[in-house]
This record gives sequence, structure tokens and C-alpha cells, in this order.
Amino acid sequence: MEYLFCGALFLLFLLFFFLIPRIRFARNPEEVKEILEAETKRYRIRSYSELTKFTELENIETKEILGRSGKKYQLEVEGLWDSGGKGGNLRVMISISGGGIPHMTPLSGGFIITPKGEFVGEGEEKKKKRHK
Repeated sequence: MEYLFCGALFLLFLLFFFLIPRIRFARNPEEVKEILEAETKRYRIRSYSELTKFTELENIETKEILGRSGKKYQLEVEGLWDSGGKGGNLRVMISISGGGIPHMTPLSGGFIITPKGEFVGEGEEKKKKRHK
């Protein structure tokens, strides 16, 4: 019985001093936001026709990005037809996760682009036309 109690205490020790701090503090929220904003800008300059490829399951883009702190993050880019089905408005979703438990709490962003290259639901200064 003593061994069981000692084993339980040892597991609690490992949990509270090693596992939980790594999960909680594994990523830098500011760094993740910076990466997400930079990657979103990179995808916003692409044409509507280029972005439509992300609607196909085999073309969902995933890549590993190294943050300025040296931490690795997983980026995923996916496209969904937002309205009108294929050939209509396209929703591009970008999510980033990393650090602790991967993919448990990703930070997401994205945009909606029309076939004419305009962004939907944004102020006039951001609603600039892009390439067709």
C-alpha cells in the first residue's frame, strides 16, 4: 500500500512540476500573433484563382514555421466555399499551433475573397482588389 501511495505522489510531482508548466507556457502568444498576421498578409496578396486550390483536400497546406524565439509552430491553410458553392466567395482559414499540446488550441485567422478579388466584410481601406 505504501508503494501505491508513493507512486501516486511521484506521478503528481511529475504532473505539477514538469507537464503542466510546459503545456501552459509552451508558446509565446505575441509571437504566435505576429506569425499569424505575417502569414495572413502573404496569402492575401495571392490571386483568387491561386487560393481556390486550398479547397481541395489534397491541397490543404501545412508547414512548420520557426518563430523568432526558436520555437516551432505548425501552420495550416485551408479554403472553403463561403457562399454560392464552387466559384463563389472563398473563405481562406489560416491556423497556427505549437508548443505544448499540438493542435489543441490553435490561433486562427483568415479572410473571405470574391471572384473579383475583393475582400468581404472589411473596411474600405482593407477591401482593395487583388489579382483575378
